[in-house]
Amino acid sequence: MSAIPQKNGHETVIEIFDSRRDADHNVVVRPELRGRFLRLDPAPAPRQHSHDLAGEAFLVLEGRCRFLIGEEEAECGPGQLVYVDKGVRHSMRAIDEPCTMWLSVTPHVEPTHTFYDDSGERTPVRYDAWRGERLPDGSAMPGRPAADPSFDDGTLAARLVETLGELHAASELATAEAVRYRATSGDASPSEDRERMRVATDRLWAAIRPLLERVSAAESAWNAVAEHAMDGLPVQAGTTR
Repeated sequence: MSAIPQKNGHETVIEIFDSRRDADHNVVVRPELRGRFLRLDPAPAPRQHSHDLAGEAFLVLEGRCRFLIGEEEAECGPGQLVYVDKGVRHSMRAIDEPCTMWLSVTPHVEPTHTFYDDSGERTPVRYDAWRGERLPDGSAMPGRPAADPSFDDGTLAARLVETLGELHAASELATAEAVRYRATSGDASPSEDRERMRVATDRLWAAIRPLLERVSAAESAWNAVAEHAMDGLPVQAGTTR
């Protein structure tokens, strides 16, 4: 890793990940995106799952992989990418030899996975599935990160309430600005009011940007609540990708 000086005076540490050594854990976990390398050995495909809010992209790096997406199948090799939209059931398996791929899930919001039973019905909601399976009593498997012990349920809930309050306030400001923008655009003439519309659009973005930043903060606070609630609770086993 090396520190790169930025114009704002801060330093950004660039961490380089490698599929040859980092294929057994998530390497990027943010509300905006969860990403990891994944190595699959040839085996029957697991039961399909889906993501309620997130799309998922799979980029094959080595080997070949067969994807079952909905009722359709596709086989991909190195350099080929498959995208699965939110709510679409999918599974994958390596063909003939091990397969390595990069996958990203966007956004990363609990519950991250939806599982299905033999009849195709949704199983009970399972939070924290992206971290991997737990022991039968619900405790973390060896090597699996546990919930942050520096926070308790009350602390996390208080943080969530605070961020949701900030989100609500930002939403009201953005809505008011959007109403003003609608009035401006209704009166605007493309030939004589282009600059006025540009100013109004910039003003609208200045109101929407804090709103979207608070959406991300609320997602992070909610994820922490959901993950912490699972610590010590029994959960159903299931594949996590």
